[in-house]
Amino acid sequence: MTRVTGRRRVRRREVLVVMATGLLAACSGGGTTSAGPTPPPPAATSTASGQPAPSSGVPTGKVSQLAAWGDSLTAGEGGDGTTYPDVLSQLSGVPVFNGGVPGERSAGIAAREDGAPALLTAKGGSIPAQGGVQVTLANNVVVIRDTGELPGTLMGIHGVLIKDQTTNFGKYTFTRDQAGQQTQVPPDSPFMTDVGVKYRDAGVIIWAGHNDFRFGGADEVVKNIAAMVKYLNTENYLVLGLTNGTNNGRGTPYYDQAMGVVNTSLAKTYGPDHYLDVRTWLIKDGLAAAGQQATSQDQTDIAADIVPTSLRDPKAIGHLNSEGYTVLAGYIHDFLHQQGWF
Repeated sequence: MTRVTGRRRVRRREVLVVMATGLLAACSGGGTTSAGPTPPPPAATSTASGQPAPSSGVPTGKVSQLAAWGDSLTAGEGGDGTTYPDVLSQLSGVPVFNGGVPGERSAGIAAREDGAPALLTAKGGSIPAQGGVQVTLANNVVVIRDTGELPGTLMGIHGVLIKDQTTNFGKYTFTRDQAGQQTQVPPDSPFMTDVGVKYRDAGVIIWAGHNDFRFGGADEVVKNIAAMVKYLNTENYLVLGLTNGTNNGRGTPYYDQAMGVVNTSLAKTYGPDHYLDVRTWLIKDGLAAAGQQATSQDQTDIAADIVPTSLRDPKAIGHLNSEGYTVLAGYIHDFLHQQGWF
């Protein structure tokens, strides 16, 4: 398969950027929801555990909706209302769910996507006949970043997981929707989110791991992404490589782990049809795609193998700005179009 990397595409990219910028003038930065049901894809091969086998091969055809799972880069922090999922939706004409949560580690992203569900232990060991019960999450997984709620199912009972503290490891409660019989909950029972189930058959983009290196490491990122891919019921998935910014250039611990270990592993496992090295493209071709000349700072960044400052939010280490998110979406769009997703 031929990658879309050359400067021969710059003229087309500039047209896409202008089009997307105009269309997004009224966007607020939120994700787009689905306009309708997705036709069921061919069933995935199952393992003995009943989970789908690891996906392989090429994408299976057109998609009618997309889900973008990730952290603050997917959420669009630094973009002043521009997010790559929004721009991708405008370019492709396909609704895109924005599943980006700022500050979230790969374990939390995988828990929301259902590939590695949050494991809950109920106080007293059961769900009461009505109302809620306090629960704790195994391994300190943060499945709700701040206060809020997440609908889903625990032990076959549908309800909402509610977090009432803004601290990372705050208090969680599971509250059932309807009264019923008291139900025993074994320790570490999986909580399956509605949103993960909803987008299991969609075209899926995974961009996870930027926040792991403060607490976990490269192995955790690779493991959680593998779990997310394994859960999917489609061959239409794309894994994006990690990116970097200020103080994370060649020779730094972050660079060695994120670029040297994680991206190398992801490329080997999912390339070339399911992996995209967005960082390298942003460094080599991003400025030209945005119609910009490299500043002296950009040249310094490029020499250190860092995404150029002109494509990044000046207030943050690694977030992109509106131009960065826009050209990134165009690059992803071209790749997925070439793969036959739309």
